[in-house]
Amino acid sequence: MSSAALKSAAIGDDVAPVQDRKPKTLTQLMLDPNIKAQIALALPRHMTADRLARITMTELRKTPSDQMSFLDVIMQCAQLGLEPGGTLGHAYLLPFDKRQKQGNQWVTVATETQLIVGYRGMIDLAHRSGQIVSLSARAVFEN
Repeated sequence: MSSAALKSAAIGDDVAPVQDRKPKTLTQLMLDPNIKAQIALALPRHMTADRLARITMTELRKTPSDQMSFLDVIMQCAQLGLEPGGTLGHAYLLPFDKRQKQGNQWVTVATETQLIVGYRGMIDLAHRSGQIVSLSARAVFEN
């Protein structure tokens, strides 16, 4: 699903003027059947849209963010088949401040979420690729 499609689903497809359209909250978006259907299309067989929505609701409370960047990251998780959040260590949702220079000072314009795939997520993706027979992670020390 493209960002434009997500944005149109977030603000609705009604015929109201653009100024009158207001984005729904992320909680409402994740419970919206249209959004769940779009997410389900991106999910692999081992995940369900309901499970991803429940996990997303939990992560939403922990991660302050811009609506569209958060939804984009959730779609990336869905496409990769990774669970967001630190529970399994597959993928982490990290807020980053988007800053712009205004005059002589840098000011925070928005807080956007970025996806960081954890090492366990990398291992899961490698196993699912079918090209890996065995894989393990070990600590590396100096000397």
